[in-house]
Amino acid sequence: MKTIYYPPLESIKPARQVSGKSTATVWGDSMLINQRERRAFDRVPTGMEARFLCGNRYYAGKITDVSEKGMFINTDIRLPNDINLDIIMLIDNAITIVPVTVKRSVEASFRSDDFSCGGMGVELVRTPIEYLTYVTNLKSAA
Repeated sequence: MKTIYYPPLESIKPARQVSGKSTATVWGDSMLINQRERRAFDRVPTGMEARFLCGNRYYAGKITDVSEKGMFINTDIRLPNDINLDIIMLIDNAITIVPVTVKRSVEASFRSDDFSCGGMGVELVRTPIEYLTYVTNLKSAA
């Protein structure tokens, strides 16, 4: 088997300029770090079961991570972006309703070298105090 050498990212320079035009852009470490830091708040993993109401139908899902402004729900249901729905959560043995907007849908990946759960990334429209307290407690415990 032939070994393939890949140079470290820091050694890769942007493409040279030809006649005053850039021929290509190569991703460097600083660009990748900026992509990772796009979120305003850190996400905290959780395994909370939830229900969500869209229109007049209830669906089930599992919340895999939360932050002060959003969460990811592992579910087989794919709803269109920018649709509003209510997430129904059980926080401290009390039902909490969190209004959200769907921002992205992710299909599950079942490749042999990678498995990722499908679901929806949602952004909170209004943040109930019970939800904010729950996230704060999770972050302090981590």
